[in-house]
Amino acid sequence: MNLVFDEVHSLGFSAGGQASSFLLTADKPLYKPIDQIVQREFRPNFGVLVYA
Repeated sequence: MNLVFDEVHSLGFSAGGQASSFLLTADKPLYKPIDQIVQREFRPNFGVLVYA
C-alpha cells in the first residue's frame, strides 16, 4: 500500500461528521506510538463535514 501522508482527507456524514471533526481538531493522538508510521502527523489535511 502506497499512502501519501500529505494527502490524507476526512469525510463524514451525520455521526461520521462528528468523528471527522474530532480527527480534524484533536491536539494529540489517543494511542502510544508503536512504530515510525504512527509517529507521523495524525490529523487529516482536509475535511468535509456533512450534517454534523
